[in-house]
Amino acid sequence: MSVVGCLSGLASVLVISCSVGFKFHRKKCKRLIFYLIIADLIQSIATSSSWMWMEQEAVAGIACTVQGFLLQFGDVSSAFASAVIGTCVFCQVLAFDYPILKIDNKLFEIVSVVITFGGSLLLALIGFIREKPNKPFYAPVGYGAWCWISDEYNLERLMLHYIWIFMICLYLFLTYFLVGFVSCRSKQSVDPSNTAKRAQVIKKVAGFPIVFFVVFVPLGSYRLYQWANPGLLVPPAFIGLAICVFALNGFCNAILYGISRNIFCKVWENLSKVTRSTNV
Repeated sequence: MSVVGCLSGLASVLVISCSVGFKFHRKKCKRLIFYLIIADLIQSIATSSSWMWMEQEAVAGIACTVQGFLLQFGDVSSAFASAVIGTCVFCQVLAFDYPILKIDNKLFEIVSVVITFGGSLLLALIGFIREKPNKPFYAPVGYGAWCWISDEYNLERLMLHYIWIFMICLYLFLTYFLVGFVSCRSKQSVDPSNTAKRAQVIKKVAGFPIVFFVVFVPLGSYRLYQWANPGLLVPPAFIGLAICVFALNGFCNAILYGISRNIFCKVWENLSKVTRSTNV
């Protein structure tokens, strides 16, 4: 889990650095992806900090609280950011046929930041309000391998975390179904330029929410199975695997970002120029 978190964190840092260097963050809808990568970085920092517990027999104190808080904040902010990008794709694709759906980029971005980070921060802070005496809200879970919302607060886990992620996954599924439906209809459009523009939007942006949906499937399936069969124990190996797959969210988004923006080619070209100038 720590290794996967470090991998995602490193990939997120590299993408943020390249995005700033190549000025991708200055482009309208693409800044939303930039915010998603930041959320992934927070999530990966929380995940990678699990290495601290490996050398300790007991996990407690401020370090545990910080990891639990960051994990909650990172998971939910990543989900919200994916929903925002999905909404952006939906509006941009449908706006070609329905101009009323055309969004005000500046206003949409402000609302997106408030929802992504403000909403996630609020949900993470509510835990401290719900905390009971001598029962920390953020405590060791998962056989003591990491810290998150304590087993004492199962209702809060559902209301502050899982219900939001499940709703976002359902929202993304419905949104992309409509996007696909409109895209299929657009092939018969009298204006071929609109079809090309739709394809460009889908190619550049649409993949990121799909990544979130896919990496959450194992963990979501585990939770649904656990709720449906409360008396049955799930093998620890499967739990660990599901969490590791979910933690790959940042790494997968970083790879997708690099491919869709040709960052790898640009970095290679710059390195080649530096190498040639050094050899001269």
